[in-house]
Amino acid sequence: MEIAIETVQLSYARADDVAKILSTIVGDDLRLAVDERTNTLVIAIAPDKYPPIARLVQRLDVHAEPEIGFIVTPVRLHAVSAEVVESKLAHLAGKAAAVRFIADHETNTLWLAGTQDRVASVRQTVCDMDTLAEAARAKPPANARRLVLHPLKHADAVRLASVLTSALGSSRGIRFAGDSASQTLIVYASPSEDAELTTLIDRLDVPPREAAQQEDAQ
Repeated sequence: MEIAIETVQLSYARADDVAKILSTIVGDDLRLAVDERTNTLVIAIAPDKYPPIARLVQRLDVHAEPEIGFIVTPVRLHAVSAEVVESKLAHLAGKAAAVRFIADHETNTLWLAGTQDRVASVRQTVCDMDTLAEAARAKPPANARRLVLHPLKHADAVRLASVLTSALGSSRGIRFAGDSASQTLIVYASPSEDAELTTLIDRLDVPPREAAQQEDAQ
């Protein structure tokens, strides 16, 4: 495997501190050395993986007051994107952020770096954001549209979906699809809309002869 060797001289952060953070986040794919005399990082990594490492180093190399008890901790997210949370927190905190945020999109993990008390506070905020997002995803608004399955007994699902789409879908935003294998009508509608549609579907889901009689009666 091809390896690129790059050097980055830091202006504010200590090179050995940044090296510890990078080693924790990146893992075995990264080889690091520190030149303490010039405060320079020596980075050995595959060429295609270097650009994101360079961006991380740039974000970590910021002016900050000396901190005691500096820690790095991960927060694994489940319902919200780590990159979205990173962006929102960075926007709120600004350049003088007491905690630094680094998102790992592959594992959807947000890494927090800072003093223990500040990291603990931000970690709780991140967990609350993830919990709220999960609750919102699990419990959509009461009348939000969702997929509803209507197994049919007699009518052809594909044909009925086409008829209902022509009659109702374009004007009301309701969507219909038919699964011919299971003879199931798939409806994308709110609970109140589906309640109205169920009566209509039941009236149309009759044997062919009865359907013809209903059409003649109309």
